[in-house]
Amino acid sequence: MAILNGKYTYICTYEDHRDPKSHKSTRLSTTVGKIVGGGAEGEITWYPEFMKAHPELREVRSFRKIRDSRQGRNSYIIEHEVAA
Repeated sequence: MAILNGKYTYICTYEDHRDPKSHKSTRLSTTVGKIVGGGAEGEITWYPEFMKAHPELREVRSFRKIRDSRQGRNSYIIEHEVAA
């Protein structure tokens, strides 16, 4: 999930939790990086805390790109390429 906030676009992970008593669900999100340049697409800079949990990201460059565009809504994908 990406959140546009001012001049930055933040990349977040999230987990949905459902309360069995109230039957309501809540979403817990964690910001894990941001897009360089702040647009909806571009290279992602991962936060150090997320890199500690996912050291494989040190060896790649990550990009958020449009996967599909239907009815005026874009669907995005994160792609990785080997860092030079």
